[in-house]
Amino acid sequence: MNNISIVLADDHPLLLKGLEDFLIEQGFNIVASVENGKEALNKIQELDPDLAILDIEMPFLSGIEVAKRCAEIAPHTRIILLSYHKGPEYILKAKDANVNGFIIKEDAAREVRDCIRHVLKGEFYYSQALRNINTEETDEYVRNLQSLTSSQLKVLRMIANGQSTKEIAALLHLSIRTIEKHRSNISAKIGLPGQAHQLSQWALQVKHLL
Repeated sequence: MNNISIVLADDHPLLLKGLEDFLIEQGFNIVASVENGKEALNKIQELDPDLAILDIEMPFLSGIEVAKRCAEIAPHTRIILLSYHKGPEYILKAKDANVNGFIIKEDAAREVRDCIRHVLKGEFYYSQALRNINTEETDEYVRNLQSLTSSQLKVLRMIANGQSTKEIAALLHLSIRTIEKHRSNISAKIGLPGQAHQLSQWALQVKHLL
């Protein structure tokens, strides 16, 4: 395994050191160990490692953002994400970013070797704890959100935060009629009837994806 080069990134120093020590004991070659997404991206671009194992939430750039940029600047490097999050939206975001592996942090010591083995074979690997999660409903939410314009997403975020049409219009310096039109267009795109309360309920359901 000592010919497999790995960049590690996690903004929790103790977790980062523990993972680094564990992987070195397993015979892997850790070429860089950093504490934020910007440094991770720089090291990946500089060193072109076989793997990058990244915390999903880091300062400056998230693991997802690093993975998306690596698709252009370091396509050879395969990406494994580490996270405490078990929600289906995180799995979908990882797949959308062409991430190769997704491990729940508490399972990392037990699963990271298997994950690396699968990923190096070109397979997608995610933790056992995630394999029974149904992503179909979340996948539909994501598809609907992707159909919206940036302006519509901005309005939807404000609806999800409980702001009224009048409040949104004032904050965005637009007319109430314009915000009502946005609401109507959003509802049409996602297949909701025109009632305002139904869009508000839907916005709350997808708030974690916005």
